[in-house]
Amino acid sequence: MPVQSAATEHRIHARPGHPEKAVRWAAVSALFLTPLLLGLAQPPFELGALALVALVPWLIALERMALVSTAALSFGVGTLYGAVVGSWIPEALGTLHSSPATAVSGLLATAAWAKGLPFLAAGVGVWGLRGLAPTSRILGTGLLFFAIESVHSSWELGVPYALLGHSQWSVPGVAQLAAVAGVPLVSALLAAVNQAISLTLTPGREARIPLWIAATLLAAWTGLAVAGLPLVQWVRDGNPASAERAVRLLLVQPDI
Repeated sequence: MPVQSAATEHRIHARPGHPEKAVRWAAVSALFLTPLLLGLAQPPFELGALALVALVPWLIALERMALVSTAALSFGVGTLYGAVVGSWIPEALGTLHSSPATAVSGLLATAAWAKGLPFLAAGVGVWGLRGLAPTSRILGTGLLFFAIESVHSSWELGVPYALLGHSQWSVPGVAQLAAVAGVPLVSALLAAVNQAISLTLTPGREARIPLWIAATLLAAWTGLAVAGLPLVQWVRDGNPASAERAVRLLLVQPDI
């Protein structure tokens, strides 16, 4: 009986519930991989397809983290992403005769405000969705990014730079979604795809439903990438009101 109890206790403690080492490695991987992939998906690189998986390391890491750790990791991921896409800021500040320390501080402060805080809000929101069904989590993640980026784009103190949807500049078919509800709608589609893939890859979870949703969303992205722009052009050609040539400008910062 004591032997059986000891064996049972060993099995209980050997279960992979929340192994600290695995959580640490997932967090470190997310801290470097997600900002790098997001940065490569943004201009001037033509790697928009990377945005379909760029958030996956971060989302997988959040599956096993407490709320405070989630907030810290998300803020760090966002700030590093902001530093990657804002690498030109120190040089720009240098032309104003700023010291190297001031230039680097300006980069980090801008990155923290423009990307760190939005990612912190997104991370806490994603953490709050963990108890829901996979379909609700995928939809909720997309809506979360749509709401955060919409607020960040319209708020007078917001800095709508390098939004997730901006990564589709090299995929004009997908970028046509912005004509419906702005760049945040493109971001919502990408965030939902990333969440579906992350739930499919997360160990210990039922992968059938997330896999089906991921395949459906990827098929939709592929369809838009291939046929989105020709379809829009066909609709415009068939509309007499579009016969006159016009120049359209997209402003991402209010009060310019």
